[in-house]
This record gives sequence, C-alpha cells and structure tokens, in this order.
Amino acid sequence: MINRHDQILIRASAFLGMAIITLAGIMMFIYPKTGDLPEGYRSAVLAFEFATEEADLLFMTGTEENARQNRSDMNRGQNVDMLFPFAYGGLILFLLLNLTRMGLLVPKIGILFAIAIIPADLWENLVMFSITARLDEGLPAADLLPRLNVATWLKWWAISLAAFCLSVGYFQKKKILNGVISLLASGGIAIAWISGANPPVVEGMVLMLSVFFGYFSFLSIYRYWRWKKTGIVQIR
Repeated sequence: MINRHDQILIRASAFLGMAIITLAGIMMFIYPKTGDLPEGYRSAVLAFEFATEEADLLFMTGTEENARQNRSDMNRGQNVDMLFPFAYGGLILFLLLNLTRMGLLVPKIGILFAIAIIPADLWENLVMFSITARLDEGLPAADLLPRLNVATWLKWWAISLAAFCLSVGYFQKKKILNGVISLLASGGIAIAWISGANPPVVEGMVLMLSVFFGYFSFLSIYRYWRWKKTGIVQIR
C-alpha cells in the first residue's frame, strides 16, 4: 500500500501528463502553418520565439490576408500556451519532488529551476502578444525583440537546468533511461544556445524536448493506470 503523499504524486503527475499531451496536440493544429519563414525553420512559433530582427517576422507582417491569418493563429496558439507552462513545468516539478523525497540534493536545486519555468514562459508569451499587437497596428516591433530574446532564453535555460538536475537524480538512482532522456533534453538546449540559435539546431532541440515530455507524460499516465489496476506501483 502506498502512502498518501505517493498517491498525490501519482495522480498529479498523470493529470499533468495528460494535460501536456492534450495542450501540445491543440497547439500543433492551431499555430500558423503557412508563410515565408526565416531560412531553416519549419515551425512558425519557433521562428517567432527566436526572432532577432524584423525581417524574421515578415511571415506575420503586413495587411495581406495570409499575414493577418498568421497573426491571428499565432495569438490563438499563444492563448493555449498560457496554460502549457503550468502543465510541463508542473510535471518537471513533481518528478523532482519525487527524487527529493529519496534524499537527493541536486533535484532539490532543480525545484528552483522548475518553478522559474512558469513565469519565464508567461513573460515570453506576453512579449509575443505585444509584438503581434504592434504588427496588427502596422507599427515596428524591433525594440521588443531584445526583450523577447531574454525571455525566451530564460525559459529554455530554466528547462535545461531543471532537466539536468533530473538527469543527475535518475543516474544516482540507477534509472539510466530516464537519466539519458533528461540529459539529452538538457544538452539539446545548451547546444542550441552555443550554436547561436541556429534554426536547424533549434528545431532539433525541440524534437529532443518533445521526446522528453512525451516519455515522462506517458510514463506518469502508465504509473497511474498500473496503480489503479493492481494497487501496486513503482514511483521510484
């Protein structure tokens, strides 16, 4: 029989895992899918996040129908993304909390980074909303791009450092697959930063993060299902 704290961890992690999968699926369908993106990008939202000059925003700039639609779709996606950091940041937090209950130090440090993910992501979203509002009014937005760059990297570094702390904890507990997936997610962000946000590297970074979140989301859901089915679960 598992104790009440373990039950809370299992339920909360499963709920957040389902939320991640659901919200990610919704955003995949509503973010812009057309437009002349900067060279190397396949994802409009990533091209927006890592924009450094107004030329990077041409796919959303102007009064043409395609540009207006891209701005509208971007805002719709960002509205959903206002919920997303609570889901994925929350899941990382609960994974770290589970490791700290075993007396591990580094995951305790990781809790600070997991908590920082949420305000950093929300700040990034608010800057992005400000930029699309400027573009809607036909006004320049170049002065907001340095702020966007800071917010974007604060978010990604918070994720990277939290995932690194997770990897250390999992390696200490001999959970090798969990540790490797966490380390690859953390390292992918570091490599993207070293590359100067090279578009193909950024796209690869997000692919590794998708594996990371997908793996731990399904693992959390499986643990809950196994517990409800058998009454037994390994949360460690």
